[in-house]
Amino acid sequence: MDKSRLKPICLIIIDSFDINYLSSDTNNFLYFKTLANIFPFFMLRSTDTNIDYPWNSYIELGTGSYIKDELVRVSLQDVISDAGLKQLYVAESELYPNISYFFNNNKKISDQKVNKILISETKSDNYINDTDMMASNITLKFLKEIEKKIYDFAVIAYPNFMNNNIDRVSQILSSKVKTIVDTILTFNGAIFITSNTSTNKDNNFVPLFMISKIWKDKSFVNHNHSKQLNQQILAGNTYDMAPTILKVMGISKPNEMRGNSLI
Repeated sequence: MDKSRLKPICLIIIDSFDINYLSSDTNNFLYFKTLANIFPFFMLRSTDTNIDYPWNSYIELGTGSYIKDELVRVSLQDVISDAGLKQLYVAESELYPNISYFFNNNKKISDQKVNKILISETKSDNYINDTDMMASNITLKFLKEIEKKIYDFAVIAYPNFMNNNIDRVSQILSSKVKTIVDTILTFNGAIFITSNTSTNKDNNFVPLFMISKIWKDKSFVNHNHSKQLNQQILAGNTYDMAPTILKVMGISKPNEMRGNSLI
């Protein structure tokens, strides 16, 4: 492997993060809108919400194949592991099967090169307090582990927080994600931020942010800054994420992966 490559590569998945949340006529998720102005931004088509939503939507992210594709799938986790690289997966306990079993093409993560951290689910009568505590726990556990500087690839999965008080939720998520982004950039790493799927059946689009020092003020697609983020040109599908990550990591894409790198 090239010693000058970006490391670590981090994929942040925000469950059901619809691209319409980033409409410029709202004050929500201002930090994310700032990222879209500085780093490459893509609008992706996510899986059909009628197909075993939301679980199978993770198959696309983890295998680089559309979930209706019946061909034998390889998983991102397997390919990275076969390259001899170390991985980290962090999620709350209820969501964890989505980034392990489903993300990994219906196989359990057992490789010794993969470290998994499960965060106990938090539930009370106060939704915002629960959201803040869960997002904080996921973020802090990830940051503590990533400080060891032994990981090549990491997945951080935030559950669906979009159910109530979106203004407060946007503040919470923006704060946590910013802390991760700032930390990874100091390591000369790269961050991908996306969603497993949209809950909007009319357009079913999700955002993708690509963040690294070498991508600042760079665009891989015809991004029109005069348009709202939810009106950008469709760049690809969520199953293009896995091939894109492999390309950034300098790993050849297996023929079984049907998606294509976005860069």
